[in-house]
Amino acid sequence: MAAVVEDLVYNEEHSNDGVSNWNNTTANNGNFGTISGNSKFIIFELTNLSQTPTSIISIQYFADVFSGAGATMVIQHEFLNSSNTQLYTENEGYSTDTENQVSGTVRTTSDGSTAWTENDINTLRVKLTQLAGVGTGTATCDHFFVRVKYNVADPVAGLIKLTSGKIKLTSGKIKIAI
Repeated sequence: MAAVVEDLVYNEEHSNDGVSNWNNTTANNGNFGTISGNSKFIIFELTNLSQTPTSIISIQYFADVFSGAGATMVIQHEFLNSSNTQLYTENEGYSTDTENQVSGTVRTTSDGSTAWTENDINTLRVKLTQLAGVGTGTATCDHFFVRVKYNVADPVAGLIKLTSGKIKLTSGKIKIAI
């Protein structure tokens, strides 16, 4: 079994009150999303897994954030299922006037006892809410992602399935079986 580590990022917004440019958070590239004040929030879905897992090992969120000199913004990170029912929540302080990375707890289950499934991950929603702020800064995020570690089945030895495209063979033989 092969282990895969994949970072899932913002894909689609479901609800927003006072949050702007969250689609900018898909890469650490100096393009920012912001949360503009207390009780302001965003709910969004993530990109899907690129492979079919045999099992999900864990998930963990990461955010490259800042809030401005002398300011700290407390952001609630809620992880929801596709019905917007809360799976778990964590609070994080976004502070400093330079970008720093915050991260959540490594989660091996979706609700404390049930193993993650592919559907759980592919329908996972994130809700970020500013709970409180000290100073005059703004909760600013350059990059937000959920790191998923999962197992995939080993490929079948010697079998190549090609539905389109080209294969370049530099050595060896190809046998076509019908």
